[in-house]
Amino acid sequence: MRMAITVISIIVLCSLLAYQSLVAWDVRNVSGSQRAYSNFVFDVATLGCVRRASVVQTAEARGWQFEDDRQPPFRSWSPDSWTVAVRVFIEPQLNFAKEPGVMFFFDDADCLIGDE
Repeated sequence: MRMAITVISIIVLCSLLAYQSLVAWDVRNVSGSQRAYSNFVFDVATLGCVRRASVVQTAEARGWQFEDDRQPPFRSWSPDSWTVAVRVFIEPQLNFAKEPGVMFFFDDADCLIGDE
């Protein structure tokens, strides 16, 4: 009986340690991704009126992938007045992101549309 309790205790302890490691790994990833995204947005914003070319140029300077997206996004969070969108794939990417990359929306004047 004592042996069974010891084995179960070891299994529970190993499971808790594995879970804690997974949580710490995810938190480090989220922090790294958010820091990279914040630095990216800061660098783009220092260029004045944020144009599509500025977003693409800043992504290329970091070696990040991007793609033009002229299709209406699946989700309804996009602004109504957008003409073109650019999806930038932030590095490091979020571990469990539902969609890859971050969408940036631009209006007819080719300026970034902020949150309303």
